Amino acid sequence: MKELKNEKDLSAVEQAPEKGARVSGKNADKKRSSGDQQTPREGPQSAFCLNKSKENNCKHEKTAVSKPSFSFPKENHLRLRRDFNIVYELGKWYQGKYFSVIIYIPEESFGLKAGFSVRKKIYKRAVDRNKIKRRMREIVRLHKNELLKSLWLIIHARSNTLKASYKELNKDFEEICRKAGVLQKQCA
Repeated sequence: MKELKNEKDLSAVEQAPEKGARVSGKNADKKRSSGDQQTPREGPQSAFCLNKSKENNCKHEKTAVSKPSFSFPKENHLRLRRDFNIVYELGKWYQGKYFSVIIYIPEESFGLKAGFSVRKKIYKRAVDRNKIKRRMREIVRLHKNELLKSLWLIIHARSNTLKASYKELNKDFEEICRKAGVLQKQCA
């Protein structure tokens, strides 16, 4: 077969598709419906109604009990320098064994926002800094339903944070929140 090196060597005549090829148009599979329709889901997605489409009338949807959300989306992160400065200026500092936490309760309800700080001077390796931030983010994510709804906080890692276990870090964060009085009152 001749090797094609240039566009002018290509044929302008449309070639017949291969037998059994899956293409749209006149050669498409007749059994498949045309249009942008999703194939029905199988497995756990169909059983627990995770596919929320207009056509999906699931019997589980009406009986499901709403559980508290444990996600920690980007809008819950303090990211802007302006927001960090507000917390530094107006917030109150609380010291723990592994963390220093600055807590600011805004007058308007902005929701829970958390920022995390790990000093490069203390933890030289990025791997260590990222590990500590992941742990701090996870602790806040799991406690966000227990914290006040309108709360901004910045968590600073101290020099012994990396050596501590996750359980110790979690306990320290709970103690700081109790000292600060930012936990919601739990009903018995």
